[in-house]
Amino acid sequence: MSDPVLQIRWPLGEPLAAACQFGEPILASARFLKKWEGVDSRLCRQIILETPDDWCSIIQVGDETGCLFGDVPGLFFVGLAREIQPSGEIGCNALGLLKWMAAPQGYGLPMSCEINRQGLGRKLLSKTWATSESDYYFFCSDERGEEVLARGDVPIISFRPGICTIDVHELKLPAGHEQAEFELYLFSGTFVKCRWNPPKSDDITP
Repeated sequence: MSDPVLQIRWPLGEPLAAACQFGEPILASARFLKKWEGVDSRLCRQIILETPDDWCSIIQVGDETGCLFGDVPGLFFVGLAREIQPSGEIGCNALGLLKWMAAPQGYGLPMSCEINRQGLGRKLLSKTWATSESDYYFFCSDERGEEVLARGDVPIISFRPGICTIDVHELKLPAGHEQAEFELYLFSGTFVKCRWNPPKSDDITP
């Protein structure tokens, strides 16, 4: 019997990177953003400096938490992941973040990624995160939260309240006679939908 396939689609219909030229990416709610003052804040700088250099760390400002993506720099692509069984049955949806690590010159991500067990490498991290019923924003740590909310052109991910499971895997995708290397961050359990640059793009919903 064939293995299940993990399929990843993109909020805008094509793979576009979420830019973070300076600092490190963070995924956090609007309430978190209202308290986040970026590099101008001693508290925010201290949080970044004291957080372990890990693939994904939970940080806290007041009563609000967010996910800080550390490790080595890389472009992030925001997508919707779902498992498709050999029978055609579609499993639950998850947020899928692809972090670009290395690829042959001229490589571009496909419009839809189909990942089998051979492509999904070792698990690098597994942890849980308590989410609330809110929209979460994917932004850069050097930005002021109020500016991110006012701009409104960042990926926005909706969660429901509960425990979200975060799994990070090595990922290799075919690139001609070579392979493109990524890290795949899966957020499952409380993920609802993701959208980008509303209202120009439609939501991708389960």
